[in-house]
Amino acid sequence: MIVMKYKISNICTRLMLVCVSTLLALGFAEALVRVFKIGPDVHRVRTHVENSAYQASSNPILGYELKPNFRCSNPNLHETFPYINAHGQRDIERSLEKKPGWKRIVVLGDSVAAGHRVWDLNQTISRWMDQLMVEDRVEVLNFGMGGYCTRAEVELLRTKALKFDPDMVIVIFVKNDFRDFNSQISHYRIQRPRYIEWLFIHSRLFRTLAMEMDYMHFASENKDYWINDRQFEEIGGNNVEQGFELLHRLSLEYGFACLVAVWPRFDDDGIVDVDNGDDGLWLDGDRKIAPPEGRRMTVERLADTFRLPHFRLSRYFREDFQNRQSEKEAGATPKSLYAAGDDTHPSSLGARVAAFALVEKARSLWTGGLLD
Repeated sequence: MIVMKYKISNICTRLMLVCVSTLLALGFAEALVRVFKIGPDVHRVRTHVENSAYQASSNPILGYELKPNFRCSNPNLHETFPYINAHGQRDIERSLEKKPGWKRIVVLGDSVAAGHRVWDLNQTISRWMDQLMVEDRVEVLNFGMGGYCTRAEVELLRTKALKFDPDMVIVIFVKNDFRDFNSQISHYRIQRPRYIEWLFIHSRLFRTLAMEMDYMHFASENKDYWINDRQFEEIGGNNVEQGFELLHRLSLEYGFACLVAVWPRFDDDGIVDVDNGDDGLWLDGDRKIAPPEGRRMTVERLADTFRLPHFRLSRYFREDFQNRQSEKEAGATPKSLYAAGDDTHPSSLGARVAAFALVEKARSLWTGGLLD
């Protein structure tokens, strides 16, 4: 009897040691992936959550939109923001009517244009432009929306931004705009246990492993296989071509000028133009990279098809980087200077450099100048 009790006690002790060791190992691994930022960040647009800045849209091409007059004192700058204006845009308050003698520019785009990862609204691309063009008597309105593809961006122009009577529309084109759906709503296709969803959001270790092994389709749902059926039916394929065609028609009908600005990727060793399109189709990953002075990118070819002026922002970032000798000597890289947390979303400096380039091109178009 005493021997049996000893064996049971010994087994329990060993089990406890195994459990404690496992928990310590998992805790250490979790700390390790957090410190070295291994694996992807998680950003989701949850329209059904009360404190989300987003709400569902009745327009299937849009899928979701920002809530008018939304406020948040502790925003994560993706699902929530400090301030959304009365028209449901991340911008200062705007009236539908222009100021007498003033012009307007509407900026379209995804999270790059919307200013995700940038707390101060005045440090976003459109607000920098707005401040730079005061002497031109031009207002610059932000209609960027995180996760939108090109077709949805132009749909937002058609359904909402045209009410503000723009004189020019600028599309900030990002590499993933070739995806034929709005990526943020692709997360609601697959139903999983709540504790699994909780682990994916709160544990970087679990998230990394789930994405690597495609556990419960966490990796697949970010691809074309797990998209909102209704939206895919509405948008169909070749959303960039559709969007540019509609933009061209609207520009003729409403008399505004157009400009497409191609957004680069910021690496530690350079500023790269990434071509993720092939005849308007999305390619998974950064497979196709156009050299700085290489052949026309897919987006440039499509813009030419519909007579939309376009230019690459990469040239302006390279010129700015070349002029920052002291920062380079201190070890700064394009990614550390111009990006905020990844290789795409602009920092305050990145937004400012882009704004100066966009203002220069807008002025050139209005004065009859030619783009590069």
